[in-house]
Amino acid sequence: MRLLASRLTLCGVCCLSAPLEAQVENYKVGGDGLSWDSQAAVAGGVDLQNPALIRPIGLAETDNILRSLDWSDSPTLDFVAEGRAHIWDNAAIEGSAAALVDGDEQTSSGDRFKGLGTDQTGRIFFLDFGASFPANRLIYFPSPSFPDDFPRAFELSVNDGRDYTQQGEPRYQVLKRVDLQ
Repeated sequence: MRLLASRLTLCGVCCLSAPLEAQVENYKVGGDGLSWDSQAAVAGGVDLQNPALIRPIGLAETDNILRSLDWSDSPTLDFVAEGRAHIWDNAAIEGSAAALVDGDEQTSSGDRFKGLGTDQTGRIFFLDFGASFPANRLIYFPSPSFPDDFPRAFELSVNDGRDYTQQGEPRYQVLKRVDLQ
């Protein structure tokens, strides 16, 4: 009886099965296909120095990632392919946050956030690296002209580019918090 039931079940499964179709696309990179460079626009952190190789960039512990990224002074309002970094802030003050990541130690945010008696609590600077990079520290470098001008309290939150709410907003996790002493 058990054998008959097994055969009927197997026969039923075979009768209910239908052929499946799939669509396959092939991309050839290198050789007579797409160039390695054409793919770099969507892959941040790619080393293209050797035309025969494609590999992740090598980073030393002392490297400043901010200087090596291609920055855009605008928020990422929608999905952006990897490779372009964005910086913006929530300030209703005219000016650009790009000076914060320009690599020039002589520039800073200028007077945008130096209003006497102005509470900067809640000021948010967004830095979207455009790709996942390892980071072992965050350092604020004050302008040599104003060595005492740096954040004394801050909260650093991160998002890995994969964790979003149902509304499409990134979920941030607090990495470090320094309260005003």
